[in-house]
Amino acid sequence: MSKSTIAVLGGSFLQSDLVDTALDYGLEVHILDGNANCFLRNHEKCTFHHINFSDENKVVEFCKKHNIDFVYAPCNEVGNVISSRIAASIGFQYNTEEVVHRTIDKGEQRKSCVGLAKMRSPKNMVYSGSMDAITSSLSFPMVVKPSNTSAGRGITGVENRDELRQAITEAEQHIREGGILLIEELIRGKQLSVETISVNGKHYVVGITHEIVEGEPLFIERCHYMNADIHNTYKPVVEPAVIELLDALGVQWGPCHIELKVNELNDVTLIEVASRMGGLRDRLMQMAGYPNYNELILEAYLTGKIDPSKLHPPTHHGLLNSMTRVDDLHKVVFGKRDHTFHSLFLYDRGPVYNPQNIMDAFGYAYFTSEKPLIEYGLNP
Repeated sequence: MSKSTIAVLGGSFLQSDLVDTALDYGLEVHILDGNANCFLRNHEKCTFHHINFSDENKVVEFCKKHNIDFVYAPCNEVGNVISSRIAASIGFQYNTEEVVHRTIDKGEQRKSCVGLAKMRSPKNMVYSGSMDAITSSLSFPMVVKPSNTSAGRGITGVENRDELRQAITEAEQHIREGGILLIEELIRGKQLSVETISVNGKHYVVGITHEIVEGEPLFIERCHYMNADIHNTYKPVVEPAVIELLDALGVQWGPCHIELKVNELNDVTLIEVASRMGGLRDRLMQMAGYPNYNELILEAYLTGKIDPSKLHPPTHHGLLNSMTRVDDLHKVVFGKRDHTFHSLFLYDRGPVYNPQNIMDAFGYAYFTSEKPLIEYGLNP
């Protein structure tokens, strides 16, 4: 990889492993964040700039001043959009702004699934003010979803009209500009997430996670688990559907994070897709013995190619606990006792009384072992 100067949009913990990988490759790294107290503000090997990266003009001005070769936002949607907008003027390969918006909006994702043979979409309707229209077309249980939120914000499962009415009122507060409110059938099955890498429209499955999620009404992600059995069992099932979906969305470059469900008939149903890596997945993949995801991402963007021979199933068991309850820290104690604990990140806040989505997590704990780790998972 040639010497390059890159700007990373966002200085949170979620960006830290990507930054370290870039530095290992000898890249010059600048971090832009409007939060002067962000996690990476004092990183000794890169330069922090107190710049609100949602201000496109300031980002462009900065890139020209510092001769930036590549702009990247590993885990945030605003930075993903900004990167897509300025790619042509800075001169690097990236998905178009249209594609990025399509992978943010669940309504557009549902449209992209129409006519696909291998990836199905939940039966859904756009809420237009009539509950009768919804209940005459869909059966309970249903899921209420703002189309353009992430991390489970505003998503609620409902069993009856009263719950539906309340969930609609709540979800409408989370809809961002240009979004809609989707009402969908509830899909049962094993919930997985798939991490991919794309190079000039060629797509590769890199990692597969079993997501252990609370049931309705909130579907809060509790635990992410990776091992060879999960990978080898589900890759043949999900890979054709994922490639079909990414082609339909028009994805050309970089990582994607696809959440889906697989039922007992191996039907694959889309939950959502993002044209970025899944939050926290890079370190989890490293713990499980997958190839270095950040390395693949940087190679794809900066060299325009990857070596498919680097792709392989995990060699270990890797587990991530998203801690949302007070007693979740007990698993860290057990992991230290059994020498499976790897690392822990805690926010500068404690548990919230009534967590509503994954953003209410107060920390993340990683575990790795040659033996199964599911006993360290957090119960739904």
